[in-house]
Amino acid sequence: MKVKALIKNAIITPRKARMVIELIRGKTAEEANTLLAFTPRKGARIVQKLLKSAVSNAVNNFGLEKSNLMVKTVEATDGMVMKRWLPRAHGHATPILKRRSHITITLAEIKEGKGEITGKKTEIKTLTYEEVKKAIEEAKKASKGMEGKKSKADETSKELNKGKSAGIGDTFKKLVHRSGKKG
Repeated sequence: MKVKALIKNAIITPRKARMVIELIRGKTAEEANTLLAFTPRKGARIVQKLLKSAVSNAVNNFGLEKSNLMVKTVEATDGMVMKRWLPRAHGHATPILKRRSHITITLAEIKEGKGEITGKKTEIKTLTYEEVKKAIEEAKKASKGMEGKKSKADETSKELNKGKSAGIGDTFKKLVHRSGKKG
């Protein structure tokens, strides 16, 4: 179930609103409300009111639980632009654009059943000591199997390392000579 709430022509530029919006995308409604309460920006107050409106829409209109909601999408798009002029020297005028924005929040219900939260959050799998030990042993066996095989990169690095006493300039000359460029 998706629940939307939007505000049109909020008196804030979309760019400033997006700074606040990025904080709450993918969070639960309670986490988002807490984050916005402690964010010292004008946009946080506007988005917090909109979030409370969306949560109350979900609870009153659709009968969803407040603790079972997450912020699925949030976006701030360009709204109306008021054009004003500021008088300057020698009879000139400087344009001032007072931008506004449309802010939309979509809340989604956290799916119960698999214990998954839709969105960015995923469940972290914990491993036991024995499983970790077994994985390390398998990695060691795999690396021992790879020791017998040599690649071109290994051969090239061995050739370059043969002349360690030689300076860096000699190594560079070898690389330049190989590439076909003479210098």
